[in-house]
Amino acid sequence: VVAELSMGGMEPNCVDVRDQPQVETFLTRDLVSSIRTNFPNVSDLRSGWVIAGISAGGYCAPVLYMRHQDVFSAGIGMSGYDAPELGALSHASEATRARFTMSDMVAASGSQPLHLYLTATTNDSDALHWVNAVAAKARPHDQITTVVDSTGGHGWRTWKEQFPAALRWWADGGRSAGGHSDRETTSSHTRPSPHPTASRGFEP
Repeated sequence: VVAELSMGGMEPNCVDVRDQPQVETFLTRDLVSSIRTNFPNVSDLRSGWVIAGISAGGYCAPVLYMRHQDVFSAGIGMSGYDAPELGALSHASEATRARFTMSDMVAASGSQPLHLYLTATTNDSDALHWVNAVAAKARPHDQITTVVDSTGGHGWRTWKEQFPAALRWWADGGRSAGGHSDRETTSSHTRPSPHPTASRGFEP
């Protein structure tokens, strides 16, 4: 299922923001419930659900995974960024921005292990900083796999090539680094191996 985050053409907020479309509730509650209701063979267990995204979605998907680990078993982000760059979060107070900076969220997350797969390329500076910052904040019990390719950039061709390996990683329970045999991977590592978190709004 591919969902649209840009409600009414707005920059994606990722999370619920007061007086704006409740994107977080839609993605993590309404859409999930609708899929399970209309497709009864779809799993109702968190082990059968992963949330993934590219670019702005590469930031949003892992953030929503960490805030809703009761719904999703893993988060996949491709070419994301660490601190909010779009939407209301990018204009919020420094304290709010820090609360939604992904590496800080990893460091502050609860006792349940995180299950994340993040990709970047050496030609994408924002994404490269992101994967390194998140990996540096991982706790010993987290499972965070980062893959940095030496070719490609911030675009569909790169994401098309990275996505199958990301799905293999998820299907394999995170045991696979997800690399490709036909592309050079400059960095691929997994930190050793989610509590429900409330959907919260904020004042931008």
